[in-house]
Amino acid sequence: MLTCAYPPRKPTYTRAVALPSSNFSNLPEPAKTFHIALLARAAAIFRVEELAVYVHESYPCDAIKDVVEALETPQYLRRKIIPKKPSLKYIGLVPPLAIPSHQLKNDDLIYREGVILAKKEGRVLVDIGLDKPVLAVGEGKIGSRVTVKRVGDAWFLASSSEVEVYWGFKVICFQGMRPLVEHYKRRNFMIIATSRRGRTVDLAFLKALTSEVEEREAKGVLLLFGSWKKGVYEIGKEENANIDELADFVLNTIPCQGTRTVRTEEAVLATLSLLNLVLD
Repeated sequence: MLTCAYPPRKPTYTRAVALPSSNFSNLPEPAKTFHIALLARAAAIFRVEELAVYVHESYPCDAIKDVVEALETPQYLRRKIIPKKPSLKYIGLVPPLAIPSHQLKNDDLIYREGVILAKKEGRVLVDIGLDKPVLAVGEGKIGSRVTVKRVGDAWFLASSSEVEVYWGFKVICFQGMRPLVEHYKRRNFMIIATSRRGRTVDLAFLKALTSEVEEREAKGVLLLFGSWKKGVYEIGKEENANIDELADFVLNTIPCQGTRTVRTEEAVLATLSLLNLVLD
């Protein structure tokens, strides 16, 4: 059984979750912000590193992207790098992600997130949420978000990719389901679509999944979801895409569901909880 302490390390295989931009279109505020926050929390709990939003029914990707990116940003940086928008009016009411990159002042990881305040001669002044900014070695643009690393008493700009513990996720927008899937196939991801019409997940499948990923030498796993209104088969048909051909597997991860419908953020939580048991 997989066990680990907090903060956990990054997954061996990159975890990506994809959903349509229309997903929360039926909700008024502040309910919309709360449900998007539930999605972000589910992604963070299970160490998702990429959250992909594909345009559906002409709804802009930004409606979801704005809220999720604000939540993924450490709270001490939000006012400095997240612009005020109507979509973020209720962001202060939802629970924080509290992921490892959201450190408190007394936390002692060698990495921290910050924003560049000034720069001069190969060094930058960075606000990293401590009592005062730190001077770090490196080059960067004023106002940009950066990762810094402490080496002894000195600080250096670093890449978030070199951080060994789970550090959060990025949000990527696509113009449709098909281009999204094609993007992840080029990166050698296993594509798993979810649907009530899919194969019911059982213990035998979960045990075989790890071997399948290893044999393919996959870089990661993409979980593809539909919306509250239309499933992946319906959305795929609108794009002239056959989901059975587009995805490696189509799974029903909530068999015998006790509710008439399952919201996407609930399906994300249920699906990731299953895969988290067998896939690292």
